[in-house]
Amino acid sequence: MISRRLRIGVGALVVALLIEGFVSLATSLGSGEYGAPFPIGVSCGPQVFGPTGCVTTANWAVVAVDVAVTWAIMLLVGSWSGFPGLAAAVVSAVLFVVSVGVMASAGAPFVGLPIPVSPAPAPLSSALVYWIDLMFWSLVAATIVRLIRRRA
Repeated sequence: MISRRLRIGVGALVVALLIEGFVSLATSLGSGEYGAPFPIGVSCGPQVFGPTGCVTTANWAVVAVDVAVTWAIMLLVGSWSGFPGLAAAVVSAVLFVVSVGVMASAGAPFVGLPIPVSPAPAPLSSALVYWIDLMFWSLVAATIVRLIRRRA
């Protein structure tokens, strides 16, 4: 049988990889720096009409640091709320990414909560703010799961 620590550690790593994937993919759609909590490279944005001479870069060492930081936070969340809390963190991350897309496509004056960002230049220009928002909603979901499990 797999120990609780190992299960939470692996679960936290999967959640960290998913969150970093969401943030990196979403913030690479615009041009400029992408990735969070530390920028992993420079994106040229979508090149729909062919190559523009711009090259998108990625620093894999920074990607590893980003995943490690997110994993450490998710490890704390997982050890506090258990494996169901990590599952709820994934669900909340997916819902957050979808809500940002919906808000941006609907022409909302801001996207993301609790820290709103103006989508005027590009819908996903501030990767660190989106990462903080994702971490916030992941913690909220884990807290709800913890409260439900404590009362049951």
